[in-house]
Amino acid sequence: MSTLGIGIVMVVVLIILLLMKFPIGFAFLLIGFCGYAILRGWGSSFGLLPTKVFGGTASYLLTVVPLFILMGEFAFSSGIGEGLYKAARALLGRFKGGLLIATTIANAAFGAACGMPEAATGVFGKMAMPEMLKANSNRSFAAGAIVGSAGLSALIPPSVLMIIYGFLAVAPIDRCLISGILPGFLTVGVYIFMINMRVRRNPALAPPLPSVSRGDAGRSLVGVVPMLAVVLLSIIGILVGLFTPTEGGGVGAAGVLIIGLVQRKIDRKKFGNALTTAGKTTSVLFIMVGGLAFFSAFLAMSGISQQMTNAFVGLDVPPTLIVILTLFIFLGLGCIIGPFPLMYLTIPLMAPIMKALGVDLIWYGVLAVKMATMGMITPPLGINCYMLRLVLPEFSIQEIFKGSVHYLLADVAIIAILIAFPQISLFLPSLM
Repeated sequence: MSTLGIGIVMVVVLIILLLMKFPIGFAFLLIGFCGYAILRGWGSSFGLLPTKVFGGTASYLLTVVPLFILMGEFAFSSGIGEGLYKAARALLGRFKGGLLIATTIANAAFGAACGMPEAATGVFGKMAMPEMLKANSNRSFAAGAIVGSAGLSALIPPSVLMIIYGFLAVAPIDRCLISGILPGFLTVGVYIFMINMRVRRNPALAPPLPSVSRGDAGRSLVGVVPMLAVVLLSIIGILVGLFTPTEGGGVGAAGVLIIGLVQRKIDRKKFGNALTTAGKTTSVLFIMVGGLAFFSAFLAMSGISQQMTNAFVGLDVPPTLIVILTLFIFLGLGCIIGPFPLMYLTIPLMAPIMKALGVDLIWYGVLAVKMATMGMITPPLGINCYMLRLVLPEFSIQEIFKGSVHYLLADVAIIAILIAFPQISLFLPSLM
């Protein structure tokens, strides 16, 4: 069998392992190790193993990952999600579809502090769903609001998924992070428009709440403003060049921790749990990075990356059409594997193609992450949907997926807008 044929077979085996729920990092490492051994011999593979795994993880660029994860864990432990939802509910609950709009906006703000869609789904599933059901909101519609808007955590900085994309695509991580801000606002706007249109046609989907006084609405904001201010300081500091992404993550994590301690929302137990969870999450991601480093060496040796680049560059079609074709690949794979394995599997292959075609990698990153979030609410995998099912076992997975359909349609419109107007993604990075 040819070198290229061996590469293709090993990639197919990798996908099978991922579908069988084999640990992602070890799957990349196993396939990379065995594939390299088949091509160059077991001695060469064993000799390359420590160099690639250590070299892949010992990168200053990756120091931003544990810091932003830690900031998200401190924010989660301090109950910022509950405060954000209460504030949004007090301000918007009296409008048609107000509770669902409040969930969307609170999810966007929570994403600026957390960056993990699965965490957002769990938080708002426990907190927002009882309120929406108490107000007689449609069950499926309410479920869709939670799983759909949770994807904002993957787009709005400090998105861990965007950081991983920047590392895999060898693109500036600070610009990748900032590029998600305006697309995040666009997503919020389109979601609110969709909710408003549906409720106008059928007011019974989400009845409004009684109005609250301005004083009560103002008091509901007091508890979350300091923490949001720290998060915004971290993001704006990166945007204007005051901080590197790593420094911004450190400032954000330290600031959120201090405010949580001052407000007595983080005690010794929560502090320990946050450190432990952040350590576990970071370890899993770094195992993936180490495995990917070896797998990438095998891909380069097999010639798959170069062959794919040559094939796409040789097509006599506009680069934008090729971008759209690759997005369908993201959507198809996103339906059967999670967002992190999706990124690790596709970006090392796609980024060289996009670079050869002259496609801006920052813009492409926004599209790739947006497609990954669509996969999180698309059957049969739909990680966010199953996370909500885990939090709310009284809901069937069918009614959760049914509620996500309108958010998927809204996402299609958002992707079309982002493709038609790349400057939405590139404007803020161009100011850096």
